[in-house]
Amino acid sequence: MTLKPFMVLVTNWINKKYPMTLQRKLKRTILFLLIPLMFLLYAIVMTQVKKNVYESAVSSLYTISIEAQAYTMNYIAHNQQNPEQSLQRSASLIAPFLAKRMNTRVQVFSKNGDLLADSERSTLTYPNQDINKALDGTKAYTFQKTTSAPLLLYSNPVYANEQTVGVVRFLYPLKKETDLLININVVFLTTCFLLSIIAIYVVGRFSRSLSRPIFHLSEMAKRLSEGHYGTKIDLADYEELKELSHSFNVMAKAIEFNVSQLESEKTKQKDFLDRVTHELKTPLTAILGYSRLIPKLQKQIDIEQSLYYILTEGERMLRLIEELLKQSKFGQSHFTISPTISDIGKLAADSLYIVKPALEKQLISVEGSIPAVYIVMDTDKTKQILLNIFDNIVKHSDAACIRLYSKQEEAYFHVFIEDDGIGMDEAFIAEWQAAPALQKAFSTSFGNGFGLFICRELMKQQGGQMDIFSSETGTLVKLSFLRPSHVQNIK
Repeated sequence: MTLKPFMVLVTNWINKKYPMTLQRKLKRTILFLLIPLMFLLYAIVMTQVKKNVYESAVSSLYTISIEAQAYTMNYIAHNQQNPEQSLQRSASLIAPFLAKRMNTRVQVFSKNGDLLADSERSTLTYPNQDINKALDGTKAYTFQKTTSAPLLLYSNPVYANEQTVGVVRFLYPLKKETDLLININVVFLTTCFLLSIIAIYVVGRFSRSLSRPIFHLSEMAKRLSEGHYGTKIDLADYEELKELSHSFNVMAKAIEFNVSQLESEKTKQKDFLDRVTHELKTPLTAILGYSRLIPKLQKQIDIEQSLYYILTEGERMLRLIEELLKQSKFGQSHFTISPTISDIGKLAADSLYIVKPALEKQLISVEGSIPAVYIVMDTDKTKQILLNIFDNIVKHSDAACIRLYSKQEEAYFHVFIEDDGIGMDEAFIAEWQAAPALQKAFSTSFGNGFGLFICRELMKQQGGQMDIFSSETGTLVKLSFLRPSHVQNIK
């Protein structure tokens, strides 16, 4: 078996044994980003620390090299005729003196790069790049690796008669600096290790804190699917999760409301069918009875009498059907409310477009508009309400202008429709404010199949409110709709 199929099998087994969850994915992602960043930071910091430590050592040697250079130049200055020979003769004295004074190994080289003296006896050889640069008249240094610690080679030119006559080299072992770097390295690695453990712990808790709300939401969705619509969830760890839990609770409340509406509608439909069956059973039985009796009758008068009863019961059944349909229309069908969250601005614009020809025919202008705001409403029923209001203005107000505007509050969004017509009858306004809407709904009907009393009842069942204010200078209709965050206020 090759390596690649083996790795595929191992990966599949791991994914099956430990399926990838959001918590594991989040933990791995953060750790895969955090740990490399920590090691990168470690490499950058240690490189910079090492550079600073070595530069500090160079700076220290630079300081003492000035004194050593001055001492050597003064020592050989007594023989101005031949300073090179003076340096050769004095090198064995200068090197140990400077080594003892500077507490480091010192070498003295001639103008040709030959070693004249060494404060320590050693057969080790070192590169001469720094010597060559110093013989050219420039201070130079280099680092040499050794078994114990790096060695700093610092060369200082010796001048006489404005010429380089030799070089004084300092060999400074970076033992203390190396020990310091090792200690810093140990401390940093220990710190990184501890931080990694802390990071794993924190990331674990953080991933659990993020995945826990998702688990709760999943459990809530499961309970909703089982029909427990009163389930609530409260997530207050983060502001986003708090808003999400609130939206989820609103959704659950809306689902509960819609389900209750469906159950209510189902009950109403059953009641209606029961009423239809009960009301139609009597005349239908009579019609069937007389129909079966006619073939058996011999006398014409009996036949005519039976036909009369059939006609009478048929007309009664027709009246019953018409009455039941009327009650169904006003009492059942029109009052089935299914609120959703929709744009009232778009709906108002669509309604105005429908009545636009009538408005133009009556020379009625429209000022203002309703902004795009999402509110709780039954779209079809609200559209019929708006069409009814506009139709009443066209037919009965004698207005020249319609003004639309709105106002937003914490719980409600108010839509105002105002005209400059002749106003409404004071007796009707008083009756509107005093009479129960459902009682008047069956006796009053205005434009588009909806009376104003029915419109008020529809607004109430949507969780809103409808008010009318009228005077001799015009009429103001105020429609108040619930905002989505207060959908629980619908009863």
